[in-house]
Amino acid sequence: FFSVLHRCKMFLRLSDDELQYISDYVQTATMSRVCLRFWGLLHGRHVSCNVTGHTIPETMAKIKGTDVYSAVIRCTEMNDDSVQALAELKETDVRSLTLSLPTSKVGDMGAQALAALRAAPRLTTLTLDLCGHELEYSSTQALAALRHASTLESLTINLNSKLPRY
Repeated sequence: FFSVLHRCKMFLRLSDDELQYISDYVQTATMSRVCLRFWGLLHGRHVSCNVTGHTIPETMAKIKGTDVYSAVIRCTEMNDDSVQALAELKETDVRSLTLSLPTSKVGDMGAQALAALRAAPRLTTLTLDLCGHELEYSSTQALAALRHASTLESLTINLNSKLPRY
């Protein structure tokens, strides 16, 4: 018990920068719940949420108004219009972004909107899960243009479609 308590005291002595580096490495909101100091420092830094076409404007407003380091957004019941709202993320300082759109209907306009994320000024890691979509050639070309984003270090686009059974 005392060795655990001693390690906790050592952890609490870390500087704010060190805590942010550790939190950014883990990329979850867990550390913000340890104590009041951590809450003030890390709350809202890592976002994980589920959105629908109806809740996306509210979610985008929250993310745009904070210093979000990483975001994992699972999108359901979205169409091209609501997917275009995701393009607003290019106006944030998010550094790591995962968008999962498995049950949404992403068409050419939605793919173009997602491709606009290449203009995000600090985005270094982008993961798009578009599994199950049947995208047009022009849509896949728009998404492929993401590889030219100057700040991206890691790009993952999952376009695996559901294969027909014979």
